[in-house]
Amino acid sequence: MEAMGFDRAIVLEVFFACNKNEQLAANYLLDHYNEFEE
Repeated sequence: MEAMGFDRAIVLEVFFACNKNEQLAANYLLDHYNEFEE
């Protein structure tokens, strides 16, 4: 996900929040990343 331009800290936070489910984390980031940008 970092290679796609996502911030590492956010990727890790979402990954662990999704119980280390890569697919779920990727979907969440793609759908909600704008909520993290401030």
